[in-house]
Amino acid sequence: MKLLIFGKYGQLSEELQRAVPASWDVIALSSSECDVTDHKAVTQQIEFVRPDAVINCAAYTAVDRAEEERSKADAVNWLAVENMARVAARNDVTLIHISTDYVFDGTKHKPYNENDSTAPINYYGASKLRGEKAFRESGCRGVIIRVQWLYSPYGKNFMRTMLRIAEQQAEVRVVADQYGAPTAADDLAAMIVKILPEVVADRKLRGEIFHFASAGRATWSDFAEEIFRVAECGCRVIPITTAEYPTAAKRPANSLFDCSKICHRFGIQLPDWREAVKRNIKKL
Repeated sequence: MKLLIFGKYGQLSEELQRAVPASWDVIALSSSECDVTDHKAVTQQIEFVRPDAVINCAAYTAVDRAEEERSKADAVNWLAVENMARVAARNDVTLIHISTDYVFDGTKHKPYNENDSTAPINYYGASKLRGEKAFRESGCRGVIIRVQWLYSPYGKNFMRTMLRIAEQQAEVRVVADQYGAPTAADDLAAMIVKILPEVVADRKLRGEIFHFASAGRATWSDFAEEIFRVAECGCRVIPITTAEYPTAAKRPANSLFDCSKICHRFGIQLPDWREAVKRNIKKL
């Protein structure tokens, strides 16, 4: 299996490069090595490498800044995906694209499944939804995997932020009325490696959407408390409401996923979110 990964230094890419079997050939490119917003650059790389699959780990993830930097968010989350999908379709290459829970408005009282109507409430979510649409309209082979609350020992994420804060102060105020499932990047990487041979072999999978997240339910304050408990930090979590922590971009109140589709289709067993936190903190 030959893989081409765009977004070399992202937290998912870091874990993917560790998770692939030694027999697989993996080429990972950073933004300086390939500008994914440049159609010609993407074409050159895919046609030169001739991979079995492209995995798109490149994304603009600054949710609040996206409200002001809309053109930047669109360039990476939408136009770059369109570039990859069109080139992959033309060269009969499978594409794995990572999307987000932020394509939903968060008002549903049950976990979201893949057929639920999308209605992003921030520009980041809107740009990611445009990327999904571009993929599906291209006719490209492959799948879209929506994930949520992604974290790892690498890069910028909630876990690392909380651990840094714990070194500097005795307490932290954390939102307690937004629900989701903290999802470790190494679990996502392991799942992708598991399903990839079947996705590549199945020529009928063209822009199919799957949801993946850890098992369980948490608020951001629950997540923070678990991080501090496992890391044995003395920092105290003060639960607050979303209204008490205003941000430039609105966040969905409910980000929970129904992941039964990916579990049944590929025989996936969802990881427990608390066990994943314990494992990832040990990595640090």
